[in-house]
Amino acid sequence: MKTELPGMGSIERTADGATVRFERHFPSPPAEVWRALTDPAQLALWLSDASVELQVGGAIEVRFDDGIMNGTITDLAVEAVLAYSWHEGQSSESHVRWELLPSGSGTTLRLTHVKLAPDSATGFGAGWHHHLDRLEGVVAGRPIEWNSHTFEELERLYRT
Repeated sequence: MKTELPGMGSIERTADGATVRFERHFPSPPAEVWRALTDPAQLALWLSDASVELQVGGAIEVRFDDGIMNGTITDLAVEAVLAYSWHEGQSSESHVRWELLPSGSGTTLRLTHVKLAPDSATGFGAGWHHHLDRLEGVVAGRPIEWNSHTFEELERLYRT
């Protein structure tokens, strides 16, 4: 029996790689969620230390404790779409797409991470889940610290 948590994402594995998808609702307007996705000071509160050249073709770099993600912005519509390549030194490159949709007085956020190596999809599912929980905290004005135990528990759930 699969255990599901609120905000749980999905993982789809195919011959072309794996895709991780999430959809979350925020009671805040798109402008506030957008700021948390694109402002380096906000990114540092829920993802990691980052730099962002906010234009198509611009660089995005996220500096995690265990490595650096380098990417190039491939699609951009202010307060609506942010997409970029994701490369952490592995042989292949994956792609991340954020979509923000106005929903009443809030925002529906859709995250899609495609072309993942199938063996890394569980870790990305758990990681994005925990980071999105942290994003919700930042947007609500109550940042949540990264918790390795929470990540490990999420990884177990995404593995089942």
